[in-house]
Amino acid sequence: MKFCIACSMPLDEVHGLGTATKDGQVCAFCLGEDGNLKSCEEIFESGVQFFMTVDGVESRDFAERLTRKNMNDLEYWQSHHHACLDGEQASHKEFHEIIAKL
Repeated sequence: MKFCIACSMPLDEVHGLGTATKDGQVCAFCLGEDGNLKSCEEIFESGVQFFMTVDGVESRDFAERLTRKNMNDLEYWQSHHHACLDGEQASHKEFHEIIAKL
């Protein structure tokens, strides 16, 4: 299965197949109206809002730490680092416990 380079959303028939960019496939949530990748801050905020809907995520702080962990683990953000991804991250265990609930 392929995943969005910016947020790790699955790219499939259910979630959408994504749009090709020069860096790789991007989901509809990460693609701006101009056809370019949204800013790191916009993608980060979308991730926070998503994680806040998951059972077991009780605070915005935890959702932010989960989002940082997710985005910092992606190859795209490793080669396009942005200051919005600096800060405390969820542990590997915390992240995978929440992902298992999806």
